[in-house]
Amino acid sequence: MVRMSLQLPLHLLWLLPLTGIIVALYLLRMRRRDVRVPATFLWPQHTEEIRANSLFQRLRFNWLMVLQLIVAALICFAFSQPQVRQEGLLGETTVIVLDTSASMRATDVSPSRFDNALDLVRAAINTSKPSDRFALIEAGAVPRVAFSLSNDPAKQRAALSQIHASDEEGNMGEALRLASALVSSLDSARILVISDGCFPKVENFAPGKATVVYKSIGTRQENLAITALGSAKTSRGNEIFCGVKNFGLNKAETTVDIYADNVLLLTQKLSIQSLKSAGVTCVAPASAHMLHAKIDAKDLLLADNELYAAADPNAAISTLLITKGNPFLERALLLDPRVSLAKDETLPVSEKGPVSKYDLIIFDGVKPEPCSSRAVLSFGATSEASGATANGTLDSPRLTDIADSPITKDVNFRSTYIERGVKLKPYQGARTVVDSNQGPVVVVDDGDTKKIAVAFNTLDSDFPLQVGFPIFIANILDFVAKQADSTDIVTRVGATFAFRAQGDVQISGPNGFSQSVAAKDGQAIWRTIPFAGTYTANVDGKKKNVYANLRSDTESDIATKPDLVLGGGKVKAIQTPFRLQDYWRIFVMIGLGFLAFEWWLYARKS
Repeated sequence: MVRMSLQLPLHLLWLLPLTGIIVALYLLRMRRRDVRVPATFLWPQHTEEIRANSLFQRLRFNWLMVLQLIVAALICFAFSQPQVRQEGLLGETTVIVLDTSASMRATDVSPSRFDNALDLVRAAINTSKPSDRFALIEAGAVPRVAFSLSNDPAKQRAALSQIHASDEEGNMGEALRLASALVSSLDSARILVISDGCFPKVENFAPGKATVVYKSIGTRQENLAITALGSAKTSRGNEIFCGVKNFGLNKAETTVDIYADNVLLLTQKLSIQSLKSAGVTCVAPASAHMLHAKIDAKDLLLADNELYAAADPNAAISTLLITKGNPFLERALLLDPRVSLAKDETLPVSEKGPVSKYDLIIFDGVKPEPCSSRAVLSFGATSEASGATANGTLDSPRLTDIADSPITKDVNFRSTYIERGVKLKPYQGARTVVDSNQGPVVVVDDGDTKKIAVAFNTLDSDFPLQVGFPIFIANILDFVAKQADSTDIVTRVGATFAFRAQGDVQISGPNGFSQSVAAKDGQAIWRTIPFAGTYTANVDGKKKNVYANLRSDTESDIATKPDLVLGGGKVKAIQTPFRLQDYWRIFVMIGLGFLAFEWWLYARKS
């Protein structure tokens, strides 16, 4: 049964004054010029008009009045914007935001949540009307517009066939803001989110005039995930820790296998309560290089059932960046998959004690403070905590001497322009590796605590724009970790990382993945890696293993969310998407038809 609703029902109240005005006009007495006639029986057809001019004559039936009242009713009804609810994904203008993150690969709905979402979009393309326009945004780690607002089913089907789900964490916030930019200024536009809702609440989002609709996908949440894997030196030796969490609503059992360099060390059964974690430990050989843990759970998401980690804690570089904001430096650090980066504007009190949880602390334009990390890097500021003290200022220095050092390897400093800086004076034991006509520019202290002092703030130079800048940062990370010759890389899916290479780098891995990246200025930068698992990279004739992990509680918690928190408000999930079809134009046309009929009736009567 078709149900009609009114978008602006209060506009029906306009019918009351309009009806009163029309009726009052039929009660008004017409002013006519008095003409004396011999007798009224000679003009019987005017008898009626004489009666109408009576001031207190009661209202009599008149077809013209009826027609005018009908027209008034139709116009008021059209102004109230009658709508009929119809099933379907699309409205006249719709942006579909399709979730392609890891949780959408869950198999609680066959064959997967993502395939069901694709079917919905495919059906929308097939049933779209000529007047419909819609766009599709892929909400992956890097959101992109698959096709813009249009009604071209052939192109839309072709673009849809190129979209695939991955094991990456999605970026729904950026995808929604992109959708808002497309339709927020359009009346009656819709933003349709097809997702399981497994993403953080979205801030800084305003849909404008558009309406947000959430079509939820998924029914169950049974999933076990390896959430932690690492090692530490203990009294037992190199002890391995592995944690498993049950994200389901029922108690679950599984078997955990732990390997070191592909050698099985431990097999242990675990029984885990709902929404709880459990762990196992074992001791790895001192020579172990790569750790691998996997569970045999028959759950709904496979990507988080395996995890890799380097056995040597030095293979990972825990880094703290003290800065007011420096995207160039952050990006250069994150290119290295060994880096686990934290940021702050000041040195935390906990780092001023005898024990530090960071391998490297970077003071970016901030005066270095004493700390206990294994290495300190400073830009544009000095103190006793750095490898040099200030001895004046630099004003547009010209670089003159570059020492042969691991820090300066493959970096062309001579093309760098420095506007200003501090003149460095190395402490005893430190040495200058980059010099200028006004004094040392880069000083290195290779003592128990490694210290690198750079005379200028990176934002006071064009160094971040030079190709040598990320190489310089990579050299420092190698200097700190002493892992430059490592053949294996552990990273997370969706992360950007770089190889040092002179030629093209070929990488292949799970699900038939194979891509080639050209090296530029000694680096081949990989923008994203889509699936969890083991990859093989061919770098200048040498093979490197790349281990990609899905380690995300947000994606592993695959319970479908009943509503979304977007821009401070909630959007409830719907099972059957619908659209509202406007019918006000039809009622306006009918009203105009009645007006034409009324004009014809009046003319005929006259």
